[in-house]
Amino acid sequence: MRKILLLSLMLTSFNLFAQKLNVVGGYFPSWRSTSSANFNHYNYLYYAFAFPSVNGEILDLNPVFFEFLDANKSNPAKKFISVGSTGLPEMAKDSIASLKFADTLRSFCKVHQLQGIDMDWEAIDNEVDMKNFTRLMKMIRNEIDTTNLEFSITLGFGNYWMQWYEDEALQTADFLQIMIYDQTGTWSGSPFGNHASMDHFLQAESYWVSRGYPRNKLVMGLPYYGYKFKSNKGGLASAVTYADILTQFPNMKSSDNLLSDNTGYYWFNGADLIKEKTEYAINNGFKGVFVWEIAQDDLKSPLSLDSTLAKTAGTLTLGIEKLNSSETTISIYPNPCNNSFKINGLSNDFINGEIKIQNQEGKTISKFKINEIENGEYILKNIIAGFYTVSFTNNSKSKVYYSKLVIN
Repeated sequence: MRKILLLSLMLTSFNLFAQKLNVVGGYFPSWRSTSSANFNHYNYLYYAFAFPSVNGEILDLNPVFFEFLDANKSNPAKKFISVGSTGLPEMAKDSIASLKFADTLRSFCKVHQLQGIDMDWEAIDNEVDMKNFTRLMKMIRNEIDTTNLEFSITLGFGNYWMQWYEDEALQTADFLQIMIYDQTGTWSGSPFGNHASMDHFLQAESYWVSRGYPRNKLVMGLPYYGYKFKSNKGGLASAVTYADILTQFPNMKSSDNLLSDNTGYYWFNGADLIKEKTEYAINNGFKGVFVWEIAQDDLKSPLSLDSTLAKTAGTLTLGIEKLNSSETTISIYPNPCNNSFKINGLSNDFINGEIKIQNQEGKTISKFKINEIENGEYILKNIIAGFYTVSFTNNSKSKVYYSKLVIN
């Protein structure tokens, strides 16, 4: 009976541990190369964008769409088509074209084996578009109600724009994705500051919760880019990818969100801030987080935002996370274990490295040097039965592998 109970707990806990948030989403836009993105740490992937013709068809897609599909053909993540704003106001004026577009989206998802539709009609600022938006959202909902397709609506926060988005429209979505970025630097009178601060994150939460939307219907946006101001007086700034910021400042720290040189001031979300926001989403019952956009990161950097998000959200690949496919795979056995475990596949690059065991709350309960292990076997001391993650850091602290561990 104890073994059956343990197996049941293992299956339940592995599922919870691997996915603390229901949605860990990543946008991939048509102007990026699939070789510059890591799709494996996201369970929702959004291809951006598809656009409607005036008569309700989908305009010809960039060939990158098919590269995106090919790159993810064995990826279990749910794939969405994201519909951009261009062309929507004109098409949505016509109810017949709107109905055709809703039908076209459903058929498109079936043909390309997609699991969902994301609507990203931004900057509505008049009653005509407001009503047409509501009508289109209801049409899409009606078209997919007899399918397994999911439906998300992506939008911002605050009364300046959101007054034009009716609850009747937003309630058609399975969840809302909240863009919490571009809050500075995008207009001439902008104040000097971070375009996606923790304060903005909390403001977005306050706005949508006060409007009656529960946190478990909200997916909160994270930026993998920043803005470069010419002076500390604010104003219009230039967007810059996180990868470019890392190149510009090779000695930056995970706690940095503002850096400057003789060309200007860079505001962005560093690794610690991405972690803080993600932990907040986990601890406060949000449906998830999403990233705009995943190809702006430097995947090889120790300060990679992708790796930070994956570790915090629990979306590291089950078993072993391989950061470099040319390196030897590391594994733990037996797993589940009782009093001890052994490690397989450690290269010389890890001999003077470190092992850390953490519980599901992220608390470190054991840390030691790999060269301290005798005969390749680690004896468990004062560690209760449960579910853990084990990290292996190499000698130079530039590579980290993760594995799940069950102690019975």
